[in-house]
Amino acid sequence: MIIKSITVLIFTFLSSLTLTYLARELAIKLDIGDVPNKRKIHKKFVPYLGGLGILISVILATGLSILLVPKITKFIPDRYYLLGLSCVFISLVGLVDDIKNINFRIKFVAQLLAAIVIAMGLPFDEVYIPIAGVVYLGNFTFPLVILWVIFITNAVNLLDGLDGLAGGVTIIALSAFTIVALFQQEALVGLMSLIIIFAVFGFMKYNYHPATVFMGDAGSLLLGFSISIISLEAGRIEGTNTLDILIPIFILIVPILDTILAFFRRLSKRMNPFLPDKEHIHHRLIASGLSHIRSVWFIYIISIIGAIFGVVASWLSDIGIVTIAIYFLITIIFFIRKLGYIELDKNLILIDSEKKLSKLEANNRFNSLDFSATIQSLLFIVIDTIFITIAFFLAFDNMLEVFAVNKIILFVSWSILFWAILIGINDLYQVEWDTSRVDEIITATKVILFGTIVMFIVDYTINIPFIYSEKEMLSYAAFLIIGLNLGRIVLISILKKYDLLEFRERPTLIFGTSENARNMVKKIKNVPELKFNIVGFVNGQDAGNEIDGIPVFSEDNMLDVLEKYNIKDVIIALKQSEIQKTMDLLALFDECNVSVKLSPDFYNLLSGFKTANIYGVSLIKFFKTNMRFWEWIAKKIIDIVISLLVLFVLSPIWIIIGIAIVIDSKGGVFYKQVRIGKNGRKFNLIKFRTMTEDAEKDTGPKWAKKNDPRITRVGRMLRKLKLDEAPQFINVLMGDMSIVGPRPERPYFVKKLSKQVQFYSRRMIIKPGITGWAQIKHKYDESIGDVKEKLRYDLYYIENMSLRLDIKILIQTVLIIFQNRNRHH
Repeated sequence: MIIKSITVLIFTFLSSLTLTYLARELAIKLDIGDVPNKRKIHKKFVPYLGGLGILISVILATGLSILLVPKITKFIPDRYYLLGLSCVFISLVGLVDDIKNINFRIKFVAQLLAAIVIAMGLPFDEVYIPIAGVVYLGNFTFPLVILWVIFITNAVNLLDGLDGLAGGVTIIALSAFTIVALFQQEALVGLMSLIIIFAVFGFMKYNYHPATVFMGDAGSLLLGFSISIISLEAGRIEGTNTLDILIPIFILIVPILDTILAFFRRLSKRMNPFLPDKEHIHHRLIASGLSHIRSVWFIYIISIIGAIFGVVASWLSDIGIVTIAIYFLITIIFFIRKLGYIELDKNLILIDSEKKLSKLEANNRFNSLDFSATIQSLLFIVIDTIFITIAFFLAFDNMLEVFAVNKIILFVSWSILFWAILIGINDLYQVEWDTSRVDEIITATKVILFGTIVMFIVDYTINIPFIYSEKEMLSYAAFLIIGLNLGRIVLISILKKYDLLEFRERPTLIFGTSENARNMVKKIKNVPELKFNIVGFVNGQDAGNEIDGIPVFSEDNMLDVLEKYNIKDVIIALKQSEIQKTMDLLALFDECNVSVKLSPDFYNLLSGFKTANIYGVSLIKFFKTNMRFWEWIAKKIIDIVISLLVLFVLSPIWIIIGIAIVIDSKGGVFYKQVRIGKNGRKFNLIKFRTMTEDAEKDTGPKWAKKNDPRITRVGRMLRKLKLDEAPQFINVLMGDMSIVGPRPERPYFVKKLSKQVQFYSRRMIIKPGITGWAQIKHKYDESIGDVKEKLRYDLYYIENMSLRLDIKILIQTVLIIFQNRNRHH
């Protein structure tokens, strides 16, 4: 039977190879293929119909398997024939779309009909969730199966964006499902998976980069639909109608994650979530500078990791599955954060010049994924893992006599997980080249001591099984402090000594050719420990010349210089009179993912900025963020929790206010106004209406003043009590605002004030807030003088952001409201 099965698979491969070639020739003759556009990676016409070759080869191989391996195929349930016909149907719909480009609604209806057939043929009563156990679905079974089939079908379809990507991920996923199916003694499911795998292998001969044929919707819909069916069958617990849901989720993590990220990313940008764009994982990888082939292999690796987790999960106990699920979740979070899908607020100074901004966007330099930094982070994770494991066995050396090996492995895994999370959220895996080893030791020690206190509390509450005494715990902490710090010092020293990864020489530009700039170069050359490799100066007047053997580049082609020399650092050493130009450059370089440092001559002008002394050379260093990762997470959680409490718990009060507003004056309850948020993004700020309807119809935008006649009676009371701001918690939930931050302003005033008030645009480097440091320290804006005064407070907040400062502002805001300070608007 094995030989006959191999014969079927060889036939599948050869037939797919031949049929794909014929389909490609037919597509070229009929001019059926992919036409390049702004969203596409390819720049030339590529024929479709590769999916037709896959479909026919699978049909032929299925027929051959019925003849050659009856021991397997004779047990085909009648419903499988219906499932097979559904696959053919959905593939033919895709074929029509490839040829005629049919409407999305028609395709969706076709998918829905086919999914209904699948839901009828694959009944599931229950879903198994580790720890929680079996969950009975009842009437939800049918719609959930339909939803799963449609989702996976489209997820694979959307993944088909690079040469060999969808095909390769399909092969990886189906290989994992084959192993799981055979483990579950589902030989028929395993055989069908292998047939599709070998059919895709034949197609991949022509689809791997550079592709000479695409599978088109005929292929991607077929593969997506087939995978959705096989995932349900392979995930079925043997002999039952219970689905082990984590197995297919692990194995299909790439298409699932890619679709979810793209969907919610579009929603966050107020886009139609079903319209195509360039927000998929492969777009991010390409935009980050990765080549076509490397982007594909990067996604392959993520898919392989998911497949391994899925296969292993089918053999583990519940607690083991939960453990690897947490590991897997952290890996995914790390991955999507590196790709820029998780946006932490960071100091990003906006460019006032629309011309420069458009030029920057045209260059499309998205550099969120730095592989040197990523590899370096992974090295620190590995070295910490080694020393955490050593410290564990040194402190709890009697475990081998008490616990079984599998229990010990589980305890070590939890220990590594606990410390890795704690170290990671304190940003200790993001070690920069100019870091102080003493600072690293102090910070790591603080984290370990905090973690030890947490373990004491947890052990006191639930009794950690491998801890028998406080002495063991203290020994564990001591071994961790010694081991982790020793490992970090050794690794940092090696990286520095041999110029590896982020500690290698960094191509650097000096902006300016003044005496200050030349002195800066001399200082750098006199300090060998500095990693600045001076590539050149930048100055329009001296462009084309050399200064001390260093070339001078023109400002006009600065972006090209950044790309050509892979510039990592820029040191700005302009004259003090050129402060506005300096601010524009800071914004430009930050958008290009370049580390920016400033000559200390500007320190008196840039109050609020932090300074750094790098090996004796003083520079103003612009930090990407002033809070650690855990603080950003906590800030986001606080935003969500407080917003939900204010909006829902106090909803009766808002209803009363709404009725009062309507009774008091003509107009709606709410007032929407366009404001400028983080990075200059526009959004609709929501407030209770406090002015008469169309209050600015005749005057245009203007600030409110004391005893403003436009303010209604109810409005005056709401402003006095600050209750007019309450609906802005909706903006917080939507992600446009935070509870604490600089107040958002209208576009008209932003444009006006940016010209009149120095550094005004710096207020927009983080999300605006409902309340803020400036709001509790100063009255509302009535003049340019007020704006300048409040800007000082906003800059202070931005440069000194911390969770502690946020809590302080929240407490003082509440006190102000209850003290009923009569600050007019």
